[in-house]
Parts: sequence; C-alpha cells; structure tokens
Amino acid sequence: MKKPYINDKKVKSLLYMYKLGQEDKSNLNKHHQNEIFVNLYYLMEPLLKWTITGDITKIYSPKIRKQRYSKLIELQDSLLCNHYDKSFKFKFDFTSVYGRYFNDYIQLYGYTDDSKPWNYTLIYPFWELVNKISLDKIEKTLEKFNNQYSYYLAVKFCDQYWDYIYKCVKRDLTLQILSIDRIKYECSSDETTNSFDKFQYKHNMYTLIDADGTDDIFSSIKGILTEKEQQVLNLLIDGYTHIEIAQILNITPEYSRQIKARAGKKIRSHLCRMT
Repeated sequence: MKKPYINDKKVKSLLYMYKLGQEDKSNLNKHHQNEIFVNLYYLMEPLLKWTITGDITKIYSPKIRKQRYSKLIELQDSLLCNHYDKSFKFKFDFTSVYGRYFNDYIQLYGYTDDSKPWNYTLIYPFWELVNKISLDKIEKTLEKFNNQYSYYLAVKFCDQYWDYIYKCVKRDLTLQILSIDRIKYECSSDETTNSFDKFQYKHNMYTLIDADGTDDIFSSIKGILTEKEQQVLNLLIDGYTHIEIAQILNITPEYSRQIKARAGKKIRSHLCRMT
C-alpha cells in the first residue's frame, strides 16, 4: 500500500488551533475545540492507519527500524532453551501474531463497527498523543530534524503502538516461561469444570494487555521462589541474557541457567496444584 499524501499545512494549522485553544480557552468553546480535533484526526487518519498496518516499522528510518526489531529479538533470545531444561524451548513467530495484536489494539483503544469491521477509528489514542505533547516540543523536534508535522505525529503514534506491541510480546513470552500449555495438559485429568479457564481469568491472561500484566502474573508465585530465583526470572523477562545476568548477580552463566530451570519446575508444579 502506497504511503498516503497528507496536506501538512492543514495539519499544522489545525494542530496549532487545537493546542493554542487548550492554552487559551476564552477563544474557543468546548464544541468548537472538539470539532477542530476531529478534523485533525480525519485528516491524519489515512497516514496513521498506514503507519501501524503491514510492516509496522516502515515509518522509521533504517536505524530505528533495526533497533525496534532488535529489542524484540533480544527479549526472545534471552528466553530460548538451555541445556538443563528443554521445556523452555520455543520460537516466537512475530509475523503471525501482529494481526491479533492489531485487532486487540483496536478493540482496546479504538472503535469498530461490528457490521463493517474494516471501518474502524483510532481517534482516542491519537487524542491522547496530541494532548500529551506540547507545541514547544514539536517545534524543537521539527526544527532539529527538518520534518513535517504530519510525519512527526505519525511517528509518535507508531511509538505508542510499538510500546503496546512490546508489552504484548513480553506477556506472551511470560506465558511461555510459565509453560501454560504444558500445565493445561498436565491438569487435563482434573474434573473441575472450567478450572483452567478460571485460573487464566484470575491471572489476567484473558484480559487485554496492560502495563502491569507481567507483574500480576509473577506476584502470585513469588512466595514459592527464592530471592535469587526471582532475580534471575525478572532479569530474563527484562531481556537480559544469562551472561549478562551472571555479571549482574556475580554468578556464573551456568548457575544462572540452573536457577532458571529450578524456578521453572517450581512454577509448573505450583500452578498445577492451583488449578
């Protein structure tokens, strides 16, 4: 899909009217203020949708694009299998899950017409973005990089979406660490109706992503882990490798792997009993 053309002069004009209207409410009533923002959004909407669909790094420079993907790859690599516990082995397929993440993002932050699922709007996250940044910051950034107003807003919008993507990936990798599929298999003999579903609801695994999702999952198992096991798992989730963890905790990489394997067995046993 070709990048949409956006009239940058109109974007600048509407953006200034809206932001200056916020600073001096005597000039604009609430209704007029909202109209200006809605016009700004629909002017920007084709570019915003183009930005976060398909290749969601296309708005970035090659350097930033590489950094974005590298962060995801590093998170995955830090959780790949080791010689001590083969059950942690997995390979996260980023391309196959972007569609689901995108649909969840629309459901969580946007609005879609059930009768016309292609007709969706992301006006709320755009409103959050525009209200969060100041004109002064926008002007300084554009002066520094000689960019357009529409490009700046699109990049910042994509930054918000990438933060969401990273949280989703982090959540799903956490579920992999907890070996939820294996727990479900091991607990299949349990006759309790919907026991595993109740467990997932209890730990926010069916709810849409939030900033504290990973912390919520780990808070339920802290009591069974030693301080060292918690430290190793938390560092792994934050994207550190075993070599880096060894340097941080003053242990060997091999011992870090052993701690991870031991913690994983404790977690699976504990969660199986809970269900």
